[in-house]
Amino acid sequence: MVGGYWKWNALARVKWSRDYVSIVLRLAARANVLQIVIPMLVDLICHFWRNDPSLPFRVKLHDLSLRHLMADAAEAYRVYELMAIQRPGDVWKYIWVELLDVPPTVHDFRSWRKKDTKDAHKWPDNWLPLADFDRCFYWACDDTTPESRCWLTEREGPSFKDWASELYAEVKAFQVSLRESTDLLIRTELACLDLRRHTYDFDASTPLELTRPDYRSRIKPCFNQRFYEMLRELLSRAEVTCVSFLVDDYQATRLAFMQQRLRSNSDPLTRANRWPICISTEKSQGAAPWNAEAQVYSEGIGFGFLLVANHAPDYYLNSGRFRWLLCARDAGDFPGYRRTTGDDWCLYEDLSSEEVFAKESEGRRWMLKETWKVDV
Repeated sequence: MVGGYWKWNALARVKWSRDYVSIVLRLAARANVLQIVIPMLVDLICHFWRNDPSLPFRVKLHDLSLRHLMADAAEAYRVYELMAIQRPGDVWKYIWVELLDVPPTVHDFRSWRKKDTKDAHKWPDNWLPLADFDRCFYWACDDTTPESRCWLTEREGPSFKDWASELYAEVKAFQVSLRESTDLLIRTELACLDLRRHTYDFDASTPLELTRPDYRSRIKPCFNQRFYEMLRELLSRAEVTCVSFLVDDYQATRLAFMQQRLRSNSDPLTRANRWPICISTEKSQGAAPWNAEAQVYSEGIGFGFLLVANHAPDYYLNSGRFRWLLCARDAGDFPGYRRTTGDDWCLYEDLSSEEVFAKESEGRRWMLKETWKVDV
């Protein structure tokens, strides 16, 4: 398995020179297909005691959270979480229940569960997780409530099992396709997972995120195609030996982590820590799932020969922290820098000599050398 990974990693170095953005766009199109959600409608009649009138019991089950998970995994995000689905019952953790037309007592059940459940304030109106909905009903012999009898009879029947089996089969097919991916970070994570060396293997519980209908995944690009093309070209330069980010963009940092793996040990079980990456916000995707490493700054910015930012204020250009600054907005000419612009990107290059730049940045380079134990 590891030998196969080494062989593939050599191919990955060749593929790095190709247009990375075409991969992003292809996977984005694939993610759009995954968003085609067909909910399950449960249309029942709840029969109450003796002369009490029967009432409709109509709910809709949504699997959109499962679709979000697959779309994220296609972009090397939440891969471990997706691969942790190993039986049909695991899909229930990703199902939402929408109350359409139910007895008043069922609405009361939802209110009760909401008071008792952490993060319930995030539930959409008239929605709740299937796991919480199920906890509202239980068998009690002759004392079983009509609502419980109505729901549990259907819930334990073949229609729910068939739907779970269909969803599980879809997830398993997607897991197989994920293993055929040529994405360097996906293959690294799967290799660690297969050998039980993944960082999440020692957690008490597996990751789980029940995403809402309005879920905005961090995989969504913040910049356009031309920006990522320029960033990919800069990251591949041999003279760029470290990079710092002032943007909270998954796709940009993902490119850097791919380059970090290429420049580090190709063995997926060896941490990729020979190419410093500094990130200025804790909101960015962590490096742990990819067996990679980054320094996170809660305030200020880390040193990097290349700095990636949204814009180029004077503070950055006067800081002496970088050789190149790639930003999305053109701030005009600045003394001592060569400005190159393209479609939706602007690159500033420090024109000082190597000796001058080395002297100005020595203090910050020393800090990076001490932390990473590498020569920058």
